[in-house]
Amino acid sequence: YTWYDTGSYENYKIARETLEDIKFDFSKPDEYVYKLEDKIIKFFIDNKKVNLLRKRWKKLKKITPKKLKFSKNFLSYEKFKGSTLYEIINNSILDKLLIFLDKNLWNKSSKKVSIKFIHDCRNFYHTKTLSRINLFYKQNVFTDKKYKINGIKRNKLSYILNKIDWKNVSKGIETNFHGDLQFDNIILDNTGKMFKVIDWRSDFNGQTDKGDLYYDLAKLYAGCMLPYSQIKKGNFNFAFENQEIIYDFPINNNLVDAKYEIEKFIKKKNLDLKKIKIISSLIFLNMSPLHTEPFSHMLYFLGISKLDEAIKC
Repeated sequence: YTWYDTGSYENYKIARETLEDIKFDFSKPDEYVYKLEDKIIKFFIDNKKVNLLRKRWKKLKKITPKKLKFSKNFLSYEKFKGSTLYEIINNSILDKLLIFLDKNLWNKSSKKVSIKFIHDCRNFYHTKTLSRINLFYKQNVFTDKKYKINGIKRNKLSYILNKIDWKNVSKGIETNFHGDLQFDNIILDNTGKMFKVIDWRSDFNGQTDKGDLYYDLAKLYAGCMLPYSQIKKGNFNFAFENQEIIYDFPINNNLVDAKYEIEKFIKKKNLDLKKIKIISSLIFLNMSPLHTEPFSHMLYFLGISKLDEAIKC
């Protein structure tokens, strides 16, 4: 009989990785997830976040699983029988998803941009990104300099960031939103007819009523470029020596096709594809200090590479 002490976060991680055969811990240090036979229970150290999630749920409850319950530090919901989209994604399912989201999530979007919302977007995309990058530098040996990434010489991140038209990026489209709309957080039932979303973001720059349509689309787009389902299995490699960086991860053809389908949807809706590519790259950079190495390192350099490509397109 083996006893696991779970009284601290580090010991809890060791127990989870051993008992659940976790290849890579994708969880955040202030959140804990318990999976029961018919229910998911999430614990949050910060009870303010639970209050924000409750407010957000009121805007999303038609497209979330049943029997959601909130208490001071807990959130729980009934398991929705089906498959995450990472398991089953194809062009037909993606087309149905985009129609579903357009009708049930983004249906009340407004193209009139208020000064307050522009300010929220500026803080969310620009100010928060700079703060997260500085946090990454404090945590790691890497600095703001030129690196050769997967054989391509890239400019310093600060140089690339200065090339972004932040005024344009901050002109979002105010709408109801999910906030972490990647394929692991979208479930299709076993009949192939009903979608449900889980693990929504608590707020958009402190706001719970509205967020940016571009951010939701950028999250979907980023999930096509970096398959989080594979990362959770530990299926990625990262190495560095001096100023040369090498990383790789598997990505299947269905995700490549999904990326092009999302681009077609964006163009059909007369939205700015370059802006979505920039925001997707910023998402990787913002994630980098929130995870453990070597995934955190890969996120940082993936963000630099994709952002460099996005501002040139």
